[in-house]
Amino acid sequence: MKLTIPKLKNKLDRIFSRYIRLRDCIATTGTLDNGRCITCGKIITFKSSHAGHFQSRRYGSTRYHEKNVKLQCSYCNCFQAGEQYAFSKEIDRIYGKGTAEELEQLAHREYHFKRYELEELIKYYTAKVKEME
Repeated sequence: MKLTIPKLKNKLDRIFSRYIRLRDCIATTGTLDNGRCITCGKIITFKSSHAGHFQSRRYGSTRYHEKNVKLQCSYCNCFQAGEQYAFSKEIDRIYGKGTAEELEQLAHREYHFKRYELEELIKYYTAKVKEME
């Protein structure tokens, strides 16, 4: 039985989140166990980390965009509304000035994923996670 589009998105959300958190833990601390919050700089455990979105997940065009999603602590992500200003500054520092603005503009372009795209992304990020672990 084929999964529905919402169920495919949920599955992809889980694996994409794991990928982002592993990627950023390795990039910021060199380990799989800890990482650094993009917005406050606090060292956090992998288990307590979030995959924070600069532009909200509700925007399909940036939902799975790797530059839009970074490791964040739960405090910044949940209780500080993602710390969007600090997030934008760090995105520009990492990827170059204007990247945050490009992501903001891209986010407002309507996009709806097709089943095959979600299935392919699930395969892709599952393989990436296996490589890192």
